[in-house]
Amino acid sequence: MEQRANGTRPFLWVDESPDLKKRVLAGEIVAASHEHDKISSGLIHHWVGVMFFPGGTLDQVLAVITDYDRYKDVYAPMIVKSKLTEKTDRNEKVNLLLVGKAAGVTGAVDTDDEVQTVKLDSNRIYSLSNSVRTQEIADYGQPGERLLPQDHGPGYVWRTFGVTRLEQTDGGVYLEIETVTLSRGIPWEFRWLVVPVTERLPRSIMTQTLNDTREAVKKAAKPKPSESTQ
Repeated sequence: MEQRANGTRPFLWVDESPDLKKRVLAGEIVAASHEHDKISSGLIHHWVGVMFFPGGTLDQVLAVITDYDRYKDVYAPMIVKSKLTEKTDRNEKVNLLLVGKAAGVTGAVDTDDEVQTVKLDSNRIYSLSNSVRTQEIADYGQPGERLLPQDHGPGYVWRTFGVTRLEQTDGGVYLEIETVTLSRGIPWEFRWLVVPVTERLPRSIMTQTLNDTREAVKKAAKPKPSESTQ
């Protein structure tokens, strides 16, 4: 991520593969995982996804991805609650309640994320998102629902880090999201229960997030009836 920001690697992951870039320019949302060495008692989920907005502008896309209070509307039902809780000249803090379901298992996580946005030039922007608090919710949606202490619970999500890269070029805007998530290692006797959540959710979350963003940008860019008749 640092190399893409400082210019020692292409700014966008998709620029490293002409075939992938061609697919993205044709309208496809592409998502892929990166393998990491195994770690003790944990799992690293590293994903990157990218899409292209033909005819779009940086301002149009930024207006959607920085409107944190509307995340609960744009990214429902994955994000149930969203609120910008703090804003300074350099950073923003966002509270999110995320809910995911896979194979009959529901995982719910309440997080506080710090976001820092950096403008490299007039055509390239990236933002870093880092979880400063992550707490899982036990029995979500049930009478016994409760917020667990940090680092307690099933361990679907212990920590998250992400970078969002935007570049205006080729007649539109590329939106690329890269996420690294740490979850608890899976004991053998529970793999049948936990593996569907930890392996299926990251890909579906990535593609759904990009697709929801696409729809929100399209909706925001569409002229209102009163404007189209003037």
